[in-house]
Amino acid sequence: MLPAIGLILLFVGLAGAFGRSAVYSGKIWGSGVTAIALLLFAGEIWLFEKTRDVPKSAGAPQVGERLSEFTLSDSSGQPTSLSQLFLASADGSQPKAVLLIFYRGYW
Repeated sequence: MLPAIGLILLFVGLAGAFGRSAVYSGKIWGSGVTAIALLLFAGEIWLFEKTRDVPKSAGAPQVGERLSEFTLSDSSGQPTSLSQLFLASADGSQPKAVLLIFYRGYW
């Protein structure tokens, strides 16, 4: 969406520059900037398409696959194991699944 808005604003600006040639006499400069902007836009589209071609990891767990037991620190620094996450909750019901979200943390 952002590249499309950028292109619209680019064409609006160029139309204004070429429409008032007495005020904006740098038509050659405007054409050069337009060519560079279009090349950058095409490069962005190409890079976007290439990043979608990244192969999936063969070792990553699949949806619905059972994981082996592990223990990690939670957000407060306390060790939490996978089996602890499957224990009965406060209302007595046992969860059917666990959603794990991994944050990269601080560098």
